[in-house]
Amino acid sequence: MVVFSTKSDYSVIILVELAKNRGFTSLGKLAKKRRLPYRYISRIAGELKKAGFIESKEGVTGGYILAKEPKDISALDILKVFEEGVNATKCMVHGASCPRESVCSERSRWHAMNQQIVDVVGKYTLADFLE
Repeated sequence: MVVFSTKSDYSVIILVELAKNRGFTSLGKLAKKRRLPYRYISRIAGELKKAGFIESKEGVTGGYILAKEPKDISALDILKVFEEGVNATKCMVHGASCPRESVCSERSRWHAMNQQIVDVVGKYTLADFLE
């Protein structure tokens, strides 16, 4: 089963809230509204900023704002910041080796399914979460 981390989940929530507000938004207000731990989402916001998804401004009128249009931020791009990749099985992780690789007949099917998952996730954008 493909399960994404809490960081990925919360990053989407942060980005959705920033997209809805369209102006600088305080993480404190966002945390309170969505019942998220402030210190944790502060670290996530730092990673989102480093990745170029958001910008920040200090001061009374400051906070965070989207750096890109929602339609230009794919779900796959968001996941790439917080996940090792989108992997259906451990053997799909880049660079992973398996002692059964030489006798594994399932790997090619897992690889095909994994690619379909990546393709689907890549089709969704932040704008899709706003509908």
